[in-house]
Amino acid sequence: MKYYLTFFTLTCMTVGVFAQGKPGAAGLQKPGAPAPQDNRLWYRRPADVWTEALPVGNGRMGGMVYGRVGDEVVSLNEATLWSGGPVRDGVNPEAKQYLNPLRMALFTENYEEAGRLARKMQGGWSESYLPLGDLQLHQETGKPASYSRELNIRDGIARTAYTVNGVKYIRDVFVSAPDQVMVIRWTSSGKGAISLRLGASSLLRNSHAAKDSVWTMRGKAPAHVDPSYVDYTKQPIVDDDVDSCHGMPWAMSMRAVSRDGAVTVDTAGIAVSRASEVVLYASRCGRDSGVTTSVPMEVSRRQGLSKRRFNWGMTN
Repeated sequence: MKYYLTFFTLTCMTVGVFAQGKPGAAGLQKPGAPAPQDNRLWYRRPADVWTEALPVGNGRMGGMVYGRVGDEVVSLNEATLWSGGPVRDGVNPEAKQYLNPLRMALFTENYEEAGRLARKMQGGWSESYLPLGDLQLHQETGKPASYSRELNIRDGIARTAYTVNGVKYIRDVFVSAPDQVMVIRWTSSGKGAISLRLGASSLLRNSHAAKDSVWTMRGKAPAHVDPSYVDYTKQPIVDDDVDSCHGMPWAMSMRAVSRDGAVTVDTAGIAVSRASEVVLYASRCGRDSGVTTSVPMEVSRRQGLSKRRFNWGMTN
């Protein structure tokens, strides 16, 4: 149950809230830090836990970027991915009778009474917001000679930079609002120095498929998940029930593009070998209509997205 509730905060609605912390948290570097007008939060070691990761998002979908070198994780969510289904009308038909007394209690600053009346207006349990899963990026590397990660809160780009065996790698992550995709771009100072294995996992039920260079993970949310404030039911998670409207389907898909490397796709994920530059396009939808699988294909064929953010273009 605790895994479902970890993502109760909509990171896709925020940029920078969880990246901020006390000096020294997650290795926050103070000497020589960028000037305040640079709008950057920067660190000298990867995040250990979710609250130290750097958030990116576009208002609908978001990711928490850990900034790891060999085994990077980007925790994913999507605004519409909840357990349950449509609720009945008139969840609490008696709520209206408490509205005016509640207002009077607020006007007279009787906040204790206002709190008691507000609780009487509440309906039944809410359903639970769910984590979509983790994007997993594996790169065979040694120990980095240098390392930094940062979040540019002006542009919404999370960057991880590290040097291994004399080769400098840069990984940028952002989420496009116009194109509704997450974009991850790797570059290296050495030709053909990037070899990666890309995949994803979810605590929700799911299956994987590969077709037309696009890797897809589809799943179905539970019919019911108890909210965090309920801890006394015998079955807090119900995968299926007789009502087909409960338990929404969801999907995510991704496609990798490289100018000079070899890219292969199978049900286990995406493999990239001997590339100097790689771009991963990932989309996700909390209401799987089949559209999500075409988004990475269409976006990767256009150059506009790349030029807007990175001033570079990549085609097939």
